[in-house]
Amino acid sequence: MSGFFLEGLETNTAAPSAAEALPVSSLCREFNWKIVNRCNYRCSYCFFTLADSWDMETRREVAVGAEKWLAAWMRMYELYGSAKIGITGGEPSVYPRFLNLAEALVSRHRLYVDTNLSRPLSWVKEFASRVRADRLDFGISFHPEFARYEEFVEKMRVIHWAGYDYRLFLVCYPPLLPRLALFQRELAREGFNVVVAPFRGAFEGREYPQAYSPEQEAVIAGMCRDLNVKYKSWVARQMDPVNPFGKPCHAGRVYIRVENDGSVWRCGQYFADGIRMPLGNFLDPSFRLADEPLPCAATRCGCEWRFLDECYGRPEPGGEAA
Repeated sequence: MSGFFLEGLETNTAAPSAAEALPVSSLCREFNWKIVNRCNYRCSYCFFTLADSWDMETRREVAVGAEKWLAAWMRMYELYGSAKIGITGGEPSVYPRFLNLAEALVSRHRLYVDTNLSRPLSWVKEFASRVRADRLDFGISFHPEFARYEEFVEKMRVIHWAGYDYRLFLVCYPPLLPRLALFQRELAREGFNVVVAPFRGAFEGREYPQAYSPEQEAVIAGMCRDLNVKYKSWVARQMDPVNPFGKPCHAGRVYIRVENDGSVWRCGQYFADGIRMPLGNFLDPSFRLADEPLPCAATRCGCEWRFLDECYGRPEPGGEAA
């Protein structure tokens, strides 16, 4: 395995050509992997900033080497075929030798990487030259409290013209809304695929997104005007999460959340709310996914609701089946 992480990445594990289809099981699995707890930003609206928990998050991070992770992901490939791996944090790109790891993983899986695109332009260019655009998508967020607009746009152009599928997110934090509307127009003029993300959390003693005023909702609606049906539906679901309690859900069977220490949770809501215990450890060679959907114990869901039995396998608005 160590060859995957040598400079130059000279290995005997060749990535399939663009024309080759990776073996995929009849049931495509999806993983949400929080690779690190750290981030180089401290955005006012981040979950961890609002909870004043960055120090705790950093202290509880477990350093697991890339080779150990790669072995686990290759084991998942052998068990279930090619999967969709969403890599998040913190900021995933601060993980040591992240570029090498991404380059190795796309040989067997499809990746979706959340990032604030804060790495230097030279790093972004190298990433685009080494990691296949047809095997990786980005969820990029622009954070005006920290990012310099001109530098950010220059890096976005690299991603855009390299052919990656991506969504560029703007978090609708109430104090930033007027500026965000201006940024959204400018970024759209660049040809970027911009999606607004409603703020979820407390601001000035009020809980959002429920506390948005009619004027603020009108600003958000205006920023959504040019979104396709799929993303308009996503924004609407963020504004009004579903209550999945007691409903059969395929989370745990075709989808799991993996923490940076390897612990596995059925979904993000189970982890955030401390619902029950982890399902096991992803790094354990004996770990397996569940065999059937099980009732959900959470009372709200804004992200993984598409794995509810009543939704799973049915086309999303304006998109493919979940």
